[in-house]
Amino acid sequence: MSDYWAGLANCLILGEEFTETETQQVRNLIRLNLDGIEFEIHQAPGLINNYRSYEGHFVNSTSVWVRNLAESDFERVERIARDISELLSFACGAQIRKYGYKFDRVAPTAESWAIPGVARYWRPVLISRSGDIAREFLEKTWPQYHLLRDPRQLNVVFDYLALNQLSEIPQELQLTITFTTLENLKCTYANSQKIPFEKGYFRKVSSPPKSDPAKEPKYGFEELLNLMFSERHMTPGLSTIIDLRNDIIHSGISLKSFERQNEILGSAQDIIREYLLKLLGYTGQYSSYSQPNGSPLTI
Repeated sequence: MSDYWAGLANCLILGEEFTETETQQVRNLIRLNLDGIEFEIHQAPGLINNYRSYEGHFVNSTSVWVRNLAESDFERVERIARDISELLSFACGAQIRKYGYKFDRVAPTAESWAIPGVARYWRPVLISRSGDIAREFLEKTWPQYHLLRDPRQLNVVFDYLALNQLSEIPQELQLTITFTTLENLKCTYANSQKIPFEKGYFRKVSSPPKSDPAKEPKYGFEELLNLMFSERHMTPGLSTIIDLRNDIIHSGISLKSFERQNEILGSAQDIIREYLLKLLGYTGQYSSYSQPNGSPLTI
């Protein structure tokens, strides 16, 4: 058996335990257990106390280690390391990505990939950068993420949310990304419920069913979203979000004021954030998107 290493980029969290460098102790280590495997997450010591200087830049921030890994567990650990990067991307609102591995019991023994993305910590889901918060988040959410990642395309959703938080993106583009995120969640929800899709629309099934499925009544966008949210005991008001979505999608711009559009953007992002946390089985405190400096919210 040999040690496994994976590199993650753009993650600006703290550690939970201290380690020794040549000059000082630094709190840069998180230990966690996922699927019965012990992982060590080591943050680059230099970014612990100076993380703001890395925002907006690509940074090799994080090393993920599994000690004495059996060759038979390599592929499973690769997938979990990828999942860790994606869940941290959601938690931190940043383009956190796995960019390579080293493990001398497989061929090739190492790989690295050119990946896009920059470090960011602006309106995170986590209420702090503390390593214990990050560990608890990963341990609570990974079991459901493991099950739902592919059927609900959650890695795509997390990437949309990270893109939304990049600096200097026009508000109309932020809104378009947000509406696309809702569309994606709606579509994968409908597919997961085996709602039939005929002639460009998700369809209801009459009783008795019509002979031509394409003549069944259509589900509307808002109707499907309400079904999806109600499954997680949510009843958000969607009318203003959908009105702005129609403006932006159909014309690329809205006559609503910047302030009103920003308010609706925050509301939509809050709804998406709450839904995803509930979907992933998270319990505990988290931060609002619309009021990042307000009191923590609780699920």
